[in-house]
Amino acid sequence: MVERRFELRIHRRKKYRCQQGCAPVTAPAPPRLVPKGRYSIEFAVHVAVQKYLDHMPLERQVRAYAREGLEIDSQTLWDQLWALAQLLQPSYEALRWQLWQRPLLHGDETRWPLLDKGGGRSWYVWSLAAPDAVLHRILESRSGECAKQVLTGYQGALLVDGYAAYQQVARSSPALLLLFCWAHVRRKFLQA
Repeated sequence: MVERRFELRIHRRKKYRCQQGCAPVTAPAPPRLVPKGRYSIEFAVHVAVQKYLDHMPLERQVRAYAREGLEIDSQTLWDQLWALAQLLQPSYEALRWQLWQRPLLHGDETRWPLLDKGGGRSWYVWSLAAPDAVLHRILESRSGECAKQVLTGYQGALLVDGYAAYQQVARSSPALLLLFCWAHVRRKFLQA
């Protein structure tokens, strides 16, 4: 087993000047996610993977890093995540554009608990899926207004569970065709 370790690398950037009196040239700095920041892009990706894939809260990451000799606070980790999100925003927009080209998408929304001090409240994850891509948006409710935010600009067929918010959007957008899930239709027959 190879243990993870943190290294502080000091880069001394040399300045070069030609003999003919041209402007000096400085060696390029290694790429950083945060300009003039001390942490590498790889570190920010590692923090994001631990938080979003391994569900490890930032405070717990801070304690784990401290055991390994890296003194860092949770605000710095949040700053790394924010900078990474800004870097990935064009990819998110490209994914959305790619999905909008599809003739058929699957839409769904589900509760997303937000842990607050003194209790919690629920937000909702709105998902649009194709066989090879999924787009998620976290919004405060399941309202028709949120459905409109998620679906604005989409023209095609949308497979949904029959939730009224989708029907509200479809009434105001004639290019949106709703298809209903047979499992949810079956429930209505059983209720009847």
